Amino acid sequence: LETVGWPSVQFECEKEAMRFFSIEDFGVRCGYLPVPKLLRGEIKLEIEAKAGDWLFFPGGFSFADHYGSGKLLAYNLREAKVFDRAIEIGMNLLGNCNGFQVLTEAGFFGKGVRLEPNENKSGDRIGFINRWVNLSGAGKIPASEKFFLPVRHGDGSLKRDSKSWDEGVEPFLFYDDANFDNGSIDRIAGLHATRKRSQIWGMMPHPEISLRPIDGPDSINPEFTALFRAKTDQNTGDGVRLMKSILREEFI
Repeated sequence: LETVGWPSVQFECEKEAMRFFSIEDFGVRCGYLPVPKLLRGEIKLEIEAKAGDWLFFPGGFSFADHYGSGKLLAYNLREAKVFDRAIEIGMNLLGNCNGFQVLTEAGFFGKGVRLEPNENKSGDRIGFINRWVNLSGAGKIPASEKFFLPVRHGDGSLKRDSKSWDEGVEPFLFYDDANFDNGSIDRIAGLHATRKRSQIWGMMPHPEISLRPIDGPDSINPEFTALFRAKTDQNTGDGVRLMKSILREEFI
């Protein structure tokens, strides 16, 4: 999903996501769906998509996030019946960071589920966070799976009003880092939900940044030897491992 057209700028997260999903390892064909055209009905999902296709909501910032991260984009897409049509077709929805906020605001993970400003254990707001964190799988992603991925968010503290998740909603990713806490309930970093034939995945980390081992924050050595440079074309970063775990489910 491409958010360009509201400001007419192609955000870096969109370009990084396109680079990421276009690698041969995933075996998928990628294309942009400009939001304004979806809202005006110029692009019809019933024609462009089929069951099992993926609609990806990238990170970065969507239009008018100062009203609440993801709120206006989620509202407009919901009012234009984009979500309803996607679910009726049987498309799978995937969003990270701002994309997770959009899916949460759209109600896919339950009423009263929201992403609030980051906070510490005392409940004080700690502002925007930009760093790499350790994570562990859960639910559909085995707990034995460990990932090291970047987070870049100001509203990443996952909250819910009820005592439990709605039926069909479960965590699939946890923060597993003693040096990181953004206030999310149970240290949850990602949620999975099921709607009819569709699977909905939302997470705060940015897997598209971890395409290659060399993309990690500690991978560059002072000499940058020829042997080390040879690793730059290896698409084996933790982000690739995580997305392969998601994409290889039976509903792809």
